Amino acid sequence: MTLWSYIWIGVFILALIIEGATMQLVTVWFALGALAAYLISLVGAPVWLQVVVFIIATVLMLIFLFPLARKRLKVGQYKTNVDSLIGKDAVISEAITFNEIGAASVNGVIWSATGEGAYEVGERVTIIEVRGNRLIVKKSSGNKG
Repeated sequence: MTLWSYIWIGVFILALIIEGATMQLVTVWFALGALAAYLISLVGAPVWLQVVVFIIATVLMLIFLFPLARKRLKVGQYKTNVDSLIGKDAVISEAITFNEIGAASVNGVIWSATGEGAYEVGERVTIIEVRGNRLIVKKSSGNKG
């Protein structure tokens, strides 16, 4: 084995370690490219060819396997807890004046909240959006909670 064979094994292992730590489908493609480069280094291919194979294999894996892996693993397709708040009802716990910040309670948790209008304490509202740590609310059909 040549020095470059060891380098490709090192890149492969490092990329897998990073992928294992992040689980974001980012470095796994480099690992597969490094594996391809390692395999041709074993047959004595020149360094320039190893680098070209690494680049081409990485790009091809990214183009063809990433969409399949993303769909299969459902990366980024799950709602977070915050996303699941949209459409739920909340109760105003601190009055909101027109386009000013107040507070609303959802499942016993107090959030800063705002909306297009004025809302009284105890009024029931519907969450239409979450921006950062602030709820954007509108009047709910069943008021006064």
